[in-house]
Amino acid sequence: MAEECAQFGWTALAKMLGKSKRTLMRQKNEMKAFGAILYTKKRSKSGYVYDAMYFFPSIIKAYLIKKSIE
Repeated sequence: MAEECAQFGWTALAKMLGKSKRTLMRQKNEMKAFGAILYTKKRSKSGYVYDAMYFFPSIIKAYLIKKSIE
């Protein structure tokens, strides 16, 4: 079984689910409470520190299953 890698950013999540970034960002608090998306601090080349969103596809799939059941 292949190891799963974290995916970074709203664009990658939108591409995976076939939805727009804005639609997914409206669900941010719900996904964060479930643990489907996580945040970490990243530093740009110019030294700017920002919050970067990342996710694991298997956890996103579990989140979608939970949402469809509700």
